[in-house]
Amino acid sequence: MLTNAVKYTEKGKVTLILGWEKIAASTINLKVAVQDTGIGIREEDKEKLFVAFERLEEERNRTIEGTGLGMNITQRLL
Repeated sequence: MLTNAVKYTEKGKVTLILGWEKIAASTINLKVAVQDTGIGIREEDKEKLFVAFERLEEERNRTIEGTGLGMNITQRLL
């Protein structure tokens, strides 16, 4: 997630936010979030974000390398 945020943020900042929530005596939910000031994602493209090999707005992002697998793999790992 951080790699994508940095890759698409030419100017500004990328912030990693970590937190947790206790849900039982010996169990927590780990919360991970990334915020950036990058170029953003169009509303109609958000459903494609986790599709394997899907690259969003290829014309606008033609100078950014990638296979379209990063977010799909991240989702599976999480």
